[in-house]
Amino acid sequence: MTRGRRSRKKTVNAKPLLVVLCEDNAGTIEYLEACFPKRNSGKVAIKVIGCGADPSKLLKDARRALAGTLEPVSQADYVCLIFDRDTHAHFTDTVRRCKTLSKIETFVSIPCFEYFFLLHFENTRQSFPLYKDIRPVLRSKSGFENYNKKQNCVPLLELADRQSTALSNSVSVRSACRRDGATGPLTEIDLLFDAIDIAKNEGIERLINTKADR
Repeated sequence: MTRGRRSRKKTVNAKPLLVVLCEDNAGTIEYLEACFPKRNSGKVAIKVIGCGADPSKLLKDARRALAGTLEPVSQADYVCLIFDRDTHAHFTDTVRRCKTLSKIETFVSIPCFEYFFLLHFENTRQSFPLYKDIRPVLRSKSGFENYNKKQNCVPLLELADRQSTALSNSVSVRSACRRDGATGPLTEIDLLFDAIDIAKNEGIERLINTKADR
């Protein structure tokens, strides 16, 4: 085995590592890093990484993280994949494949993560086929006037004050979609928060055992 591909094992007594691997690498990462600090948190260590990749590439990177061959992390014990529906050709296949994997879990947004940002301000089921459709609505909200998906320009303090609203609205819109058979808009980011809380308070094994319930 070459040096570049050697698995990087965790040091003795290190906490289990949970990696949050995200499609975006700017505003979304800024938000998630603020929510889930890099420092050891409870029973796990948490690392948020932005890859700027499509779902199929994210899944490959998740496998590498579990194998200990993904920079810049040591060997992961569990990987949460965060990606958008957008127009990705491998979206559905990646979600399906991850359901069969015990240590990789997907948390998706339709059409995009920006819908979760919008839910901090209102409970809306307005049709948003693509990011370009939701952007003008999001830019009408306080702090998002100059929002750009590729820049770190998220109003973190304002969102923190509204986070409980966004989580509640996320549950509400998914329930409404199930009720009327709609495929979106929706987001599963509230389920990511639930998963992180389980890992922090009860550990990785409990997270693995409860995956099917989310």
